[in-house]
Amino acid sequence: MASSKKIKTRIKSIQSTHQITKAMEIVSTTKFRRYSLLAKESQAFSDSIQKILTNISMGVKAERHPLFDGRERVRKIGIIVVSSDRGLCGSFNSSTLKELEKFRKEHEDQHIDLIPVGKKEETIVKKEPTISFEIT
Repeated sequence: MASSKKIKTRIKSIQSTHQITKAMEIVSTTKFRRYSLLAKESQAFSDSIQKILTNISMGVKAERHPLFDGRERVRKIGIIVVSSDRGLCGSFNSSTLKELEKFRKEHEDQHIDLIPVGKKEETIVKKEPTISFEIT
């Protein structure tokens, strides 16, 4: 059988754990109330934005703008390639380069002006020998 000293130590340990658990419960309840209030307040904002956008969309005519119509013969293609200034974005920069190369292969017979935005894409495009774009 356990000694009374071990039992007292165990009781103190359980009381301490209970006290910590109770404090964590109070903190989480307070945070939950705060974020619930924020969610309720933002719901009114979201509803008003939805109404505004609905009113605006009802006033817009269903006509197509001429800029969205395709052309039979495209004389010049311009591409704005957006990349990061530094790394830390996973495979974003390499994916944009792959898509750029794929587009170039599809339109080999046409002149393409390239406008790189971001240091990474600009340096990659300048170093890459397979890319035959004109950087403007």
